[in-house]
Amino acid sequence: MSRPKSMFRYLENYVGKYRVVAPYDLSLEDFPRDDKGSIEESFDDLYIPCRKGVIKHTYEPGKLYWYTTSAQQGHNIYKELLKKYPDLEIEVEEVGSYDYLLFFSENDLDKIAEIVQPRTSGAKIKPFSDKNLPKVPYTIPEKDNKKFNAVVEDMDKITKMQFIRRVCYDFDPIIQEKKGKKYDLISERKKSRLKPKMFIHSIGMWDDFIEFVKQEKKALIKE
Repeated sequence: MSRPKSMFRYLENYVGKYRVVAPYDLSLEDFPRDDKGSIEESFDDLYIPCRKGVIKHTYEPGKLYWYTTSAQQGHNIYKELLKKYPDLEIEVEEVGSYDYLLFFSENDLDKIAEIVQPRTSGAKIKPFSDKNLPKVPYTIPEKDNKKFNAVVEDMDKITKMQFIRRVCYDFDPIIQEKKGKKYDLISERKKSRLKPKMFIHSIGMWDDFIEFVKQEKKALIKE
C-alpha cells in the first residue's frame, strides 16, 4: 500500500487532545532506533489507547479505525454506536475469531470517542517521549550523591535547579575531550535514556563532574 506523506504519523495531530503512543520493543524496552539513537525514520505505528480498544490511522485521508482483539467487545461497540447514531457510516472488518475493526470518518471521531473513551491523561506527551517508556533502572550511589549535594546544598531552590540543569550540559565539552572525537555524545545520551546527571555517572566521569561543578559554582558566586 502506498503511504501518502500527509498521513505519515498522522495521529500526532491529536497530541494535546488525546494520549498518542507508540509500541516499543519489549526486549529492548525502547522504540525502534537507528544507529545514532534517533527514532527509525520510517516508524509510524502510532495509536490512541482507549478504555475500550485503541484508535489507529489508515493511509486513506480522513479515515481512522477503532480496533480490539475481542470480537465480542467489537460487536457490542458496533451495536452501541448504531443505537446512538443510526446514520453513522461505519465499515466493519473481522479478522479471524478475535480481531475486530471499525473504520470511520475522521469527522465522526467525537461520536466514536463517546463510546470507546480515548485516553486524555498525558495528552500533551509526545508519542516518542521517554515518558512513554519503562524507566531505566539506574541509581547514583548515595556516597556519590552526597559529594554533589555538598556542593549545591547552600543554594536556594530555584537557583539550584537552574544551575544543575546548566552544568549538566555545559559539561559536554569535557566529556567529548576525554572520550575523543569519535565518541557520539548526543547519540549515546539518547540511547541511554538516562537523565543528564545519571548519564554522566554511568560513563564514569562523576569525579570530573564534581570538580567541574565546584568551579562553576565559584564562577557563579563571583558574578
